[in-house]
Amino acid sequence: MKPTPLIDALDEKHFGGKAASLARLLRAGLPVPPGFALATTDVEAVFDGLADALTHLRLEFAGPCAVRSSAIGEDSEGASFAGQHLTLLNVRHEDHVADAVLKVRESAHTESARAYRRTLGI
Repeated sequence: MKPTPLIDALDEKHFGGKAASLARLLRAGLPVPPGFALATTDVEAVFDGLADALTHLRLEFAGPCAVRSSAIGEDSEGASFAGQHLTLLNVRHEDHVADAVLKVRESAHTESARAYRRTLGI
């Protein structure tokens, strides 16, 4: 997956309308916060990988599962991250696992999780 500088994300078909609009604004010299865009094919590849992992999960394991984080630095000598990220228990259906993965991933972006990382310099 390769991020594209926002100013170069002009192709709506590959980057979506919002990114393309922001690219045009940048090129016009208007103030736009810095950023980047991911091509739709890159995002699809992430979800394709998730689909493969879910198929493996369904074939290898029966019953409910837990979906939890494994952040860089988590449970290390200097940082536990205890209570910072969401853990979902008793997730039973593969469609629910995909939703649970997204929710756990989003929990890394809560204000408390960001503040914890800032405090530790992570």
